[in-house]
Amino acid sequence: MDRLYESLREELRLFEDQVHKCRVNFDLPTLQRVLGLLSEVHKTQLDSWKHIENFVKDGNISGDQGGQFRDYLSWLLSYVDYLRSMKNSFDDHVVFPLCDNLYVNDEGDALPAKGLQFPLAPTNIAATARQLFHHRRTWALLLSARNHEQTQQIHGPSHSTLLMHCIQDIFEESLVTAKLANQWIFIHETYYKDNMHTSQQAPQVCLSSEFQNGLPKEHKNWSESRDIPEGDPEIQSQVKDMREYMMFLLWRAGRAEALELQVKDVNQKVQVLQGNVNDMQQLLQEEGPESREKVEKLKRQLDLERFHQQILNSDWQLELEARPSLIRQIDTVRERCDQLEAALGPRKEKRETSPPDSLGAPSDTDWDSSSVFSQTSTRTSDVFTPQ
Repeated sequence: MDRLYESLREELRLFEDQVHKCRVNFDLPTLQRVLGLLSEVHKTQLDSWKHIENFVKDGNISGDQGGQFRDYLSWLLSYVDYLRSMKNSFDDHVVFPLCDNLYVNDEGDALPAKGLQFPLAPTNIAATARQLFHHRRTWALLLSARNHEQTQQIHGPSHSTLLMHCIQDIFEESLVTAKLANQWIFIHETYYKDNMHTSQQAPQVCLSSEFQNGLPKEHKNWSESRDIPEGDPEIQSQVKDMREYMMFLLWRAGRAEALELQVKDVNQKVQVLQGNVNDMQQLLQEEGPESREKVEKLKRQLDLERFHQQILNSDWQLELEARPSLIRQIDTVRERCDQLEAALGPRKEKRETSPPDSLGAPSDTDWDSSSVFSQTSTRTSDVFTPQ
């Protein structure tokens, strides 16, 4: 297990270092000038990567700087492709190993905050995983957004959709996701490493199975990590988006089961406390006022647990009411995903899962930026310097 922790931390260190380099080296003023000039000269508001791709393909860039615009935008698209490859490597080297090896269903447990590396982060693995997948989905949407509506899913209608903001947000979301991955490792190492075989330990399961607990049988063997068939890049991109959305839906569908377990737990606590209060009240009648303070303390605990019970019951009922709609959405998304994959061609064999001790640091080429990031502002910033 120590080797797995060490390997994952090395992956995260390399990844975070590369993201920081990308953020420092990216020339935002040049991007701002290009977008401003295109908006002024061509009356074109580029608010998605697909819009840029179509704009370059159409070749409707005129004027003295038309060729320079095309060169810059083509480079920008290759840059974003590299950022996508970084996310895919992050999934392969970090997210999937975390889910397969270090997931513990400790939903509802509040572990001591003392010693946690990130004080404002969640203090159990289930909540950490939920936040990680939320930020991972936001990160994916920023990289793959093909239209204005998808970008609004992330920031809402009031947020600017200018791509210079999108680039900054990609860096930010990737770093937040990495920090949550570090938090996940830290929690597991601190609270579960030495107690993995005790009867008190929460069961350690594969997260992909945890997502799908309680779902209809036909949903249970769906896997986001399977390889995407070769074919049209546009369709491949749509398949990736569908899979990201499916992961979100599966997580949401599994929330009802997690809440049900919490409801059962709090019901038991309320029952025990109520019994203790009754016993103490009987003792109060027998022993007099010296037991009154203990009775009042138990009553306060009982009131708090009842309040918690009401909140959990309300949340559980809401999830149960939404469940039929979620199942329909899952069916629709899965059907669409299958259609897109069929359009691509025969599916590759499912990837073999590497054992934990085979996880190593990525090769130099995995995070090497020289092939793309060497084309930074030394070439582009001079091109668009105001005359």
